Amino acid sequence: MQGGKFELRRIAGVSERDIDLLLLEEFVATPSFARWFLHSTGVSDDVAKVIDARRSVTQSDGESDLEITLRLETGRDLRILIENKVNANLQSQQAERYKSRGETYLARNLCSGFRTVLVAPRLYFGTSLSSRGFHAALAYEEIRNWFEASDLGVRAAYKVALLTAAIEKGVRTVLSDEDDAVTQFWLQYWAHVSQHHPEWLMPKPAAKPAGSTFIQLHPSDLPPGINLLHKLSTGHADLQFSNYASRLDELHHRFRSVLDSDMLIDRASKSGVIRIKVPPVNVARQFEEQLPDVAVGIAALERLHKWFRQHWGNAHA
Repeated sequence: MQGGKFELRRIAGVSERDIDLLLLEEFVATPSFARWFLHSTGVSDDVAKVIDARRSVTQSDGESDLEITLRLETGRDLRILIENKVNANLQSQQAERYKSRGETYLARNLCSGFRTVLVAPRLYFGTSLSSRGFHAALAYEEIRNWFEASDLGVRAAYKVALLTAAIEKGVRTVLSDEDDAVTQFWLQYWAHVSQHHPEWLMPKPAAKPAGSTFIQLHPSDLPPGINLLHKLSTGHADLQFSNYASRLDELHHRFRSVLDSDMLIDRASKSGVIRIKVPPVNVARQFEEQLPDVAVGIAALERLHKWFRQHWGNAHA
């Protein structure tokens, strides 16, 4: 407190969860913020009203950091699916999964339209200010500007300090833009898979940063939430069951007796996996010189795919 005026100098240890809750609060408590957010992400509606706001919404294909449903002037319900990043890279095909989630909501008549938005520090979007596959992108700096211009008093000062801490954390973390060598590796991997396994439905990859080492594949005959992953840097071929990290006992009960000798059940972040260890691959090196090791990994994925089709029906019955 100085001269009767509150001054918040610094907030340490800010996380994505802090920014999630900041945004959630403003969507619920400040209608002008919700309308500004809509305008800033390409939706013009001056009477939109928030009718539902949720954090950490988990579906079979992943998790939305925030989902905000607004009733528009036309009476239609628009759902905004928000991915919030302070200093972490996007997961493989994360933007695509957000859009798939929105399409599912449409098909189930849970909304009349949807829009995916990536929120992050400005440097996250690179010099081209790319939305990285989402419908729209909004920088923390723009949100901070809104609070600075608002009439929310000390509450706004706190939000400005929190966003500033998040921006500084993002600046301290090196988030690389496109890495030419890694992007080229992904393109050659995609060409190989498209030729030999078109049923794995690998989309043509966009530009990739240096840390992109997990390739996710979506065979058309796998149930929702179950995918193949070639984890190149760690040397893992995985059959992944989304959101099974706390349900590994179910995987053991269903599959332990039919696992091949080199398969194991393990936890991977929020998921459970059936895993085969394979040679690690360096995505910064030439694809062709590592093709023998890549082929071993792909062969393991083929085995997992075939094994799953053989055993899922009986184990799931």
